[in-house]
Amino acid sequence: MKHTKLTFLFIILLSISGFSQNNTSKYKKINTGNWLELSCIPVNKKGQEMIFSCVEQMPAFPGGYDSLANFYHKNLIYPKTAINDSVEGKVIISFMVNNKGEVVDVKIIKSIRHDLDSACIKTVSRLPNWIPGKFTEKDISIRFIQPIIFKLID
Repeated sequence: MKHTKLTFLFIILLSISGFSQNNTSKYKKINTGNWLELSCIPVNKKGQEMIFSCVEQMPAFPGGYDSLANFYHKNLIYPKTAINDSVEGKVIISFMVNNKGEVVDVKIIKSIRHDLDSACIKTVSRLPNWIPGKFTEKDISIRFIQPIIFKLID
């Protein structure tokens, strides 16, 4: 019987060819300092994306991006149904950290299949509150896009 485990690879959305038709070029890459890669954009009070030149303070995950990477490593589970069917692929998920630091509006942008999509939504929806981002000394909401690759390894 094969021993399988999940390798979490987070790839910069902007570097994915063929996904650019979804107008992701306005999203800004975040340097996390580890293997975790994210892109983001501020949103207004109505949840509409805004083009920006700078943000005074990006939302901060408690403990930093290493803690965020550890959260995914501990909480994102490769569904047994997908393992049994040898399904691999990339789910692209979007979520917003609102002006209160809450993770809201979690949705799939690119699907593989329901079980993998659900695993991503479940994990991201469980993220603890972040320290909100700031612009002109006001708390702001930021939308994140995160590709998650599911890969079986012998």
